[in-house]
Amino acid sequence: HEHSPQKKKKKTRLWLSTLAEYQDFIARLDTASTTSMDSEIEDTSMAQIIAAGVHSNPKQRADVRTLLTSPVTQNVNVKIIRYLDELETKERPKKIGFISKLSEAVASFSYDVIIDKMMPSLLQQLQIADMQTHVLPLVFQLLYLHIERHDFQRLIMPRIEPFFHAHPNSALFQSIAKNIGIITTHCTDEQRQSLVARLYAKCLQLRFHIALQKTVLSELGTAISHDLFEQRTLLAIVMPVLGEILRERKYNDQLATLTTLRVNVLMLFSKMFTKLSEAEVVKHILEPMRTLLMLSPSTPILMSSLGVYQA
Repeated sequence: HEHSPQKKKKKTRLWLSTLAEYQDFIARLDTASTTSMDSEIEDTSMAQIIAAGVHSNPKQRADVRTLLTSPVTQNVNVKIIRYLDELETKERPKKIGFISKLSEAVASFSYDVIIDKMMPSLLQQLQIADMQTHVLPLVFQLLYLHIERHDFQRLIMPRIEPFFHAHPNSALFQSIAKNIGIITTHCTDEQRQSLVARLYAKCLQLRFHIALQKTVLSELGTAISHDLFEQRTLLAIVMPVLGEILRERKYNDQLATLTTLRVNVLMLFSKMFTKLSEAEVVKHILEPMRTLLMLSPSTPILMSSLGVYQA
């Protein structure tokens, strides 16, 4: 009361500024308590910093700026999670820059931190159309860190399933297609026999996305080898598309590209004999092959066909 109004306002602003810093410190401390930290930070650091901030003697009590520069609150992982918590408020260029660098750091986080802290923020960004192509590759990177199936089903599948229906030439759909193997292993059997099988078929119907189609054929071969698809699924959804590739006439002007794809289909056929009856083998494998040999009796086709017959 002895100070002038101007000095009161100055003190009030200082107090509010200090309060904001303390709030920032407490938030960082809370993040640090659930975040995997660097090995050089000792287990006692957390207790020491708390003790320094609440010392009974005001003269020995650490000020907030000292606390904010401690190893715990300055830990890189803590800063990352704090930034993720505030990601929604950032401008798009800053979000993109942060997400592109985040891929280098994800391996240093514990599973619980990835699921409880990191994934919710990233999945929230998937709802924003102009962020999807930047966020989706990072989501798949996290999937490859062995995210458990129940967490995939609970958190991720509901957010990425709409992208299965995106336009085949879109970056979103192709990002899904490139990672179809990891999706297949995390899906339920029911999802695999319907949604994922149709995704395989849709990928194979793309024209002249040869690298993508070879990836899909390879993943499909792995899935078939591990009996991840039922016979009815193969016959109803997958085999008709493979037969179309062998019988394709319209794009014979792009013969080199088409031959490469057909050779990959023939290699896949050699894995399928034990999954089909004799009549089904004749109808879905041998008859399309006979048509192919009449259309394109090139050396790669002949050699691959011989491999199928030997199988």
